[in-house]
Amino acid sequence: MDFMTAAKTGFNKLSDFDGKAGRAEYWWYVLAAVLVMILVNIVLTAVLGLVGGFIGQLVGVGLMIAATVRRLNDVGRPAIFAYVYFGLAVLVGVMPLLGMAALMGIAGIALLVLLIVMIYFLVQPSKGASSGDAA
Repeated sequence: MDFMTAAKTGFNKLSDFDGKAGRAEYWWYVLAAVLVMILVNIVLTAVLGLVGGFIGQLVGVGLMIAATVRRLNDVGRPAIFAYVYFGLAVLVGVMPLLGMAALMGIAGIALLVLLIVMIYFLVQPSKGASSGDAA
């Protein structure tokens, strides 16, 4: 699957938590989503400051969660990993707004460990046939 096809597929399935996403589909979509997130965060942070950065982070979670759940489905892992990871990412993002900056170190380490586990799961080959992987 090429970049444009994967980006279109990912953006068309923003609310689709069922099904599977192959490696190529997922990682090309991640690239497209990260580019969109960078632009959104720059604009929102420039306009709204710290609150804009948090809103940009929520946009990023919205762009990534369904594709990540579909990718986890494809490798036979439970979707709870995606929900915990993105939930913790939002928590770390909101901590400065709530005056909980002292806890960011611990939460950041937990997020980093979970990120490593997530990357390990997300790079695994598909379990069964998937339309997103080139054979």
